[in-house]
Amino acid sequence: MRIATWRLDGGSPISLDLLAAAAEQAWAARDVTLAERLCRAAVDAGGLSRVGHVFGQVLMHGRAPDQAEATLADVMSGPLSAEDLSRLGATRSMNLHFGLGDADAAVAVLDAVDVPGLPEDLRDWLAVVRTLEEAQYRPAAEVLEDTYRPVAPHLSVHMRRTRALCLVHAGRFRESLEEIAGYEAEELASSDEPQEPDDGALRMRCFALAFSGRLAEAETLALTMYNRSFDELAFTGATSLYSVLSFCARLRGHGAQALRFAREGSPKTPDNPLIFDAIALANLAASAALCGDGDLAQEALARGEKARRPAWQLTGVTVSVARSWVLAGTGDVQAAADAAMAAADECAELGVHSSEAGALHDAARFGVDTSLRLAALTSAMDDPLTAAYAAHATALAHAAPTVLEAVATDFLRLGATLYAAEALASAARLHRAQDNARAASQASARQALLMRDFDGARTPALHVDGLTHLTRRQAEVARLATSGLTNQQIAQKLHTSKRTVDNHLHAIYGVLGVTGRDELRTALGPS
Repeated sequence: MRIATWRLDGGSPISLDLLAAAAEQAWAARDVTLAERLCRAAVDAGGLSRVGHVFGQVLMHGRAPDQAEATLADVMSGPLSAEDLSRLGATRSMNLHFGLGDADAAVAVLDAVDVPGLPEDLRDWLAVVRTLEEAQYRPAAEVLEDTYRPVAPHLSVHMRRTRALCLVHAGRFRESLEEIAGYEAEELASSDEPQEPDDGALRMRCFALAFSGRLAEAETLALTMYNRSFDELAFTGATSLYSVLSFCARLRGHGAQALRFAREGSPKTPDNPLIFDAIALANLAASAALCGDGDLAQEALARGEKARRPAWQLTGVTVSVARSWVLAGTGDVQAAADAAMAAADECAELGVHSSEAGALHDAARFGVDTSLRLAALTSAMDDPLTAAYAAHATALAHAAPTVLEAVATDFLRLGATLYAAEALASAARLHRAQDNARAASQASARQALLMRDFDGARTPALHVDGLTHLTRRQAEVARLATSGLTNQQIAQKLHTSKRTVDNHLHAIYGVLGVTGRDELRTALGPS
């Protein structure tokens, strides 16, 4: 690769053998810019057939799937062996499927090149490609079974990655993480050379962690990758990382941050949408809706709908889920509830239970009793976030304010502050309806404290009028008091007098209707 680059820079003659080998090395190293340069040099030298399989992938990842299809079709029209045709056909099929969204054409190409007499590892590779593509439009459980088909050892990692993806879709997050750890260990053991972390595995782990409620771990991992330099992020990496970060920020009530990540990860032009663009645009629509930017939310949703393809059904459900957020942002809560239920049904049909759980929870937040369906999902999904979704829906259905306060605590433990604040807002309204002014004031005060850290987040459940507010200094004193510090210690920490702290606490007790620190700790929950 270095030799070829030096010769290109110096204008020296380069053999096609060297260019082809260098292009493959550059692509394997995910240096997309160099790989494209080397491929174009080979094409200029009449070596399209030598680098066609690499050039097709480079063009697809460079958001030029039409050019990739034309290039690969041109190469495959020439006199090639059955083996070369099969290798090129696999690349062309993936471009047709993942780049152009044409599942029928992708399958037709695979069928045409999957001929008798091929070497076993090449037949296995074609089977792997079929499974990779089917994981985007067939029900997750069906494809999961196919991933257990035995293939050559060096190809098993591709099947295991697809298996991990199907497990994420199915909401079996723990099994997905175990599968990822398993094939990472297998790859490490099979190589004598130090291995760089597998980016695909890391991105999959991010999604599994985020959707299972391990938000802090998901954010830490995603930010670690975000701060590294990925040339290949143009196609998959950046979109995946931004989507995870945007999702986590929304659940924390960090609307502006969620919108910033979603903007960075969304495609900048409406032309040539790729498979992950629907996810990126769905995140942008939901984040904009959370921030009250209705125009941007509607625009992103429309682009997301346009980016969907029948070949990408499982990623396309994210657009359906986002639609309810956009409608809720306009104030049409009934339409938002209907959209959330439609999305949940769509996800259930495809076996995408991870998104189904989120859609059912959204429907519950918008007034639909989805408690039974969510409770049923928890029997197969053992993650804490789905359990919290189910508990929230059940408490809303039973109009149980004290249970809603406990649910808020569960959401807080996970870092899902937005849903914790919503649960407390519902609890406060129910307490008022039941003439329990003291409990309503306490729940309202907890909600107000949580919302201090929000940055522009708004939802139908978060009514800010009539909130029981503590002043910023009162909130600070209350948090320190519930942490176990004495009044004198609080005074020293805040550089004020003990008498001032005494007065603050007296005022706090009056606002919340409590008589001491134990009741204050109960009223405000964990600090």
